[in-house]
This record gives sequence, structure tokens and C-alpha cells, in this order.
Amino acid sequence: MKTTREFRQRQSREAIALKHLVRRMVLASASSDGLCSAVGVGKEVIPDVEVFGVLGFAARPRVGGGAEVVVVHVGAEPSHPVVVATLDEDIFELEPDERAFYNSLAAVHVTSDGKVEVADRSGGEAVALATKADLEAVITWLKRHTHSGVSTGLGTSGPPGAPAGVDGTSSPTNPAGTSVLKGQ
Repeated sequence: MKTTREFRQRQSREAIALKHLVRRMVLASASSDGLCSAVGVGKEVIPDVEVFGVLGFAARPRVGGGAEVVVVHVGAEPSHPVVVATLDEDIFELEPDERAFYNSLAAVHVTSDGKVEVADRSGGEAVALATKADLEAVITWLKRHTHSGVSTGLGTSGPPGAPAGVDGTSSPTNPAGTSVLKGQ
């Protein structure tokens, strides 16, 4: 039979193990081999933490930007830490029903109305991208347009004229672009 003291000591060890089973920490370092280290309250560092991600998508969190991680100790073993979630709200703000795939340099943003925007992180505005039909129209115009006053050698040609079969236009029409995909 165990004494009350032994029972309390065992309970205390189990309580400590459970207390540290799931922890919210700050990312301290990350490497290409899938391991990172995390810093907890009181500056405790947990090294060699595996990063588990979503199937079909691979990413490593940005270090030094305050990215947070949720660390789970598998089997309540301090020697088996695993990152099961990451959060870096400083990089991207989302509205309800929006998604983003991003790093510190570029982002793919799916808006709540179904548009897809691709942009670098310089803060520029994403604009409608040309469609295949837009590009085909420009190619057709380039193949059919003419120049006046063409001279041989290094001489100068006159301005472009309307391509054969096109009513008086001297340049292709502006591309309509897609209303769903935008880029920068």
C-alpha cells in the first residue's frame, strides 16, 4: 500500500506532465529538415520540434517575426514535441471565408467573393490578368499590322497602320482581362 506522500508525489508528476502536454509558444528557429525550436514562457527553449502540416501543402514558418506555434508532447513525453499549428497574423489579415497562401515576399489570396489575387508583398495593387482570348487578339493584331514608309537597312519606319481586315484601328483593343484571377 502506498503512503499519502507517495500518492501526492505521483499525482504531482502527472499533473506537471499534463500541464505541459499542449503549449502555445513562439517560434525561435526553423530548418529545412523539418525541425524547429520554440520558446515558451520564462524563455524555456524546446529544440528539435517536428513541424506537422496539412497534407498536400508544405511550409515553414518565418523566424523572427513573432510567429506562434502550438506544441504537443506526444504521449505526454517531453522528449517528443510536435508543432501541430502555426500562426503569423502580422503577415496577412483575412476577412471571413477568405484563404491565403503566403510568405514574407508573395501571396496568393482567395477572396470571399471567389477572386484569386497573386501579388508580391510590396503593397502594390493586383490587376486583372489577360485571358487567352486577350493574348490571341494581340498576336493576331501583331501578325496582321503594317507600317508605312518602310525603308531597308537601319532606316526608320512610319507609324503602324491598321492590320488588313481591321477597321481603322492602329493598335489592338485593350485586353478585357479575367474577372476572377488578378496579379501584380
